Amino acid sequence: MTTKSGSGENSKEKFFEKSKDKTSGNKLESTRKDVEETLEDILKEENNNNNISSLEVSQRKIMSDYGLEKEDLDLFNFYVNKTKSQREEMREFWKRLIGSAKKEINVERNNQPKGKLNVNDLIYSFPEFVEAEQKGNYKELKVFDKNFLESQNKLLPEKIEISFLIDNSGSMNKEKIEALRKTLTVTLLSIKDFNKYLQIEAARTNQKIEVLTETWFFGKDHYKIKNFDDKLNLENSKIISSIVKVDASGGTTDDAACLREIHKNIKPNQKARIKNKKEYKIIFEITDGASTFPGASREIVKKLIEDDVEVFAIQIGKISSLDTKTFNYIWNDSFKYPYGLILGEEIYKLTDELLKLVKKNLKSIFHS
Repeated sequence: MTTKSGSGENSKEKFFEKSKDKTSGNKLESTRKDVEETLEDILKEENNNNNISSLEVSQRKIMSDYGLEKEDLDLFNFYVNKTKSQREEMREFWKRLIGSAKKEINVERNNQPKGKLNVNDLIYSFPEFVEAEQKGNYKELKVFDKNFLESQNKLLPEKIEISFLIDNSGSMNKEKIEALRKTLTVTLLSIKDFNKYLQIEAARTNQKIEVLTETWFFGKDHYKIKNFDDKLNLENSKIISSIVKVDASGGTTDDAACLREIHKNIKPNQKARIKNKKEYKIIFEITDGASTFPGASREIVKKLIEDDVEVFAIQIGKISSLDTKTFNYIWNDSFKYPYGLILGEEIYKLTDELLKLVKKNLKSIFHS
């Protein structure tokens, strides 16, 4: 993520346009080769276990402890299998991203036995030079400069929080719900994979970094399904619920109240950490239309941007010209860069577009 000034968007990357990779910064304390070898071991272990995730292993316990039905688990597993190839592609992306969290720089070191002669070192060590000349042995004479490739550590945040706001209003039809479930499955599980990889690497480097997710449903009202701090089977059950409970039962489209609650929950100390790049906060909203209260939605989007929260919206489904204008008014008009993407009837693109946004945001953090 890029540093912002003024309204918080002057130097923002254009996430809905092609962007060039940037490589600068300093912190993960192991070589790229070490990281890639570690992740190779992780992936091999997963393959040896036939890619059976902890979600699948603990499903019976989840059913008994968290009130999920067998039909819920069957539906969840359907989408897990349907998105298997995309999840594997994301695993490879995470592997490359962690591996690129260091860059090699050219460092010149003096007092070396070989390299380019350093005249000042030679003058300072002239008695040793005379002795070496008499013995015909210059091997131990360290009067040279030599360049080495060294890994420069990147400065990474300690925490990345990602919120997903899901439109559960009455206008969400079967096709939209299908696309939403598929998209949430691969996105939530992929980020869970990424966080697991980061925890393994953090144990090697003593650097704390975690990527956490939460999910919200909004319609006439809004409510949270998954919390950032959910762990183990509770987290797994909330991921499943986030996917299978989308049912278009929410009435109207009041996203403003949901966004406002998220903004309200950002305490002053967290705002300071976000400003200092010790934390990042990202919001992705998926909706099939324009907000019921566009003025309120635009106002809270502006406040989030001003507080350095990255916030994006993707619209799916056939949309009227009036709703198009309203959506653009909330997310795109008068901003330096667009924050909203209209897919319209190209609903099938939702999964790829959201994954693309997730990758661009996280890549910008790791390459900042």
